[in-house]
Amino acid sequence: VYQGPTSIIHNGDFETGSLSSWATSFTTQCQFLGYSINVSLSSPRSGRFSARDGCHGAMDSLSQRFNALA
Repeated sequence: VYQGPTSIIHNGDFETGSLSSWATSFTTQCQFLGYSINVSLSSPRSGRFSARDGCHGAMDSLSQRFNALA
């Protein structure tokens, strides 16, 4: 998502190698089992990194808030 030439999504492609600027939320089941969302070198769409969800079959999320102009 761009506002003029500037991306308003920070670290949108995870190329910092971390989940900086992203909020994560996990179910109690995922936390209890020690699963999480992390950055991986496995199967990126482009670049070097991708986000990997380690908890399958349960509700969790990865999100980022931003302000968009109408």
